[in-house]
Amino acid sequence: MPGGGLIEKRIRLVMEARRLTQQDLADLIGSSLSRVKAMTTGRVARLKPDEIRALVEDLHVSADWLATGKGAPFRRPVPKESADEFAGRMRAINLIANLLDAMPLPEAVRDKTRVLITGDPEQDGKIIAQAFDLPPDEAALLDNYRNSHEAGKDALRRTAIAFAQQIIPGVRADGELGTAAYTCPKK
Repeated sequence: MPGGGLIEKRIRLVMEARRLTQQDLADLIGSSLSRVKAMTTGRVARLKPDEIRALVEDLHVSADWLATGKGAPFRRPVPKESADEFAGRMRAINLIANLLDAMPLPEAVRDKTRVLITGDPEQDGKIIAQAFDLPPDEAALLDNYRNSHEAGKDALRRTAIAFAQQIIPGVRADGELGTAAYTCPKK
């Protein structure tokens, strides 16, 4: 996660939007008041995993926005998930961000793709489809993914990783999908 002023600005925006005092935020994320003061004055280079989790789960901060500053800062509430599910989702978002950054895409297309992948299908599906003006066959693929059982989704993800490995040399998927560590070469 970027350090210094970027964290400071993002934390201040969250506090302002949610009308939180430093003490309120400390209580919500399970940190000390002095830690929150350090966050809001640019003296913290990285947020702790528990702090990130609390921001994402309890305050509905977008993990992608928190990590990159791109996209909407807040998402609608999502159902609770286990620590392993949360970690898997964060790794998946990280994989997608690395893949997108490695692709020779115009920034606007990269941003739209990031929203497509990290957006909420129930809330954003129609908007995303319209933004991309998906041909019927691509829309059908996306719909099939969204309506698949978890085993089907895992199979589709593995297929996407295999294709990415063919297209972008150096993409690795180590271990099992969902608990894997993904890396991608920088441009």
